[in-house]
Amino acid sequence: MCDSQLLESHDPPHLPKGAVGPSKHGEQARGLAPDSSCPIKQEPSLLALHTFSGEAKGHVVHFLAIRMDRGLFLWAGTDGKLPALAVAMPTKYNEIPLASQLFGDFSDPQCTSLAQRLARRMGKQMFISLSLPGFGCDGVQAVEALLKAEMEKNPGKF
Repeated sequence: MCDSQLLESHDPPHLPKGAVGPSKHGEQARGLAPDSSCPIKQEPSLLALHTFSGEAKGHVVHFLAIRMDRGLFLWAGTDGKLPALAVAMPTKYNEIPLASQLFGDFSDPQCTSLAQRLARRMGKQMFISLSLPGFGCDGVQAVEALLKAEMEKNPGKF
């Protein structure tokens, strides 16, 4: 009975009436009944967010880190855009992590290089996006220094 209550269909409030059919009981199921003896196991979240900012090359650079179970998504930028995304992951076959640019300017290796360095340092999969127009290589190095300082200051956030 417990499983069937969880799996019954319902009309979410954001969908038009009738988009999802009624439950087999003739009413819209909204989850577990208050008198249900079915326990709900609360699992700890495998995602954790961390945001911080710093100054590099005269600009305020914002960072967003999403820590996952075995990986990290990191965005750094000045304008809130997601112009490129790279991924890197360590392997047991080579000391240099595998890396690939998923989208963005494929002639600019900054995201991929940073993803590789961080994957090697942290030993986990890294997704990196940089939105740093006009920063150049020295600007990206300054941003990486800010990131490294934050990682040393708050290692549990990464």
